[in-house]
Amino acid sequence: GKHLGPWFGSCLFVSFLVAYVARHTLPLETPPLKIWQITGAVAFAGYALGHLHDMIWKGQPVGKTLRGMVDATLYAVLTGLVFRLLWP
Repeated sequence: GKHLGPWFGSCLFVSFLVAYVARHTLPLETPPLKIWQITGAVAFAGYALGHLHDMIWKGQPVGKTLRGMVDATLYAVLTGLVFRLLWP
């Protein structure tokens, strides 16, 4: 319950950063697969890198880090797909 709001805000923030990078780097006539590739990579960085930092600096177990990175991969693929489908 109390974590759902901040998580949703975090997803919106990552999507805003993805949109910012995409808007300033990709022309409107970019092929759909390239849009998916770039936006997915930026989204992955936004969702996954915190797990690596937690493993390094906070001693988070490797298994938990890998599960978080798998989740981040799924979020990134879905974020990239949404940008690919909605690209003007």
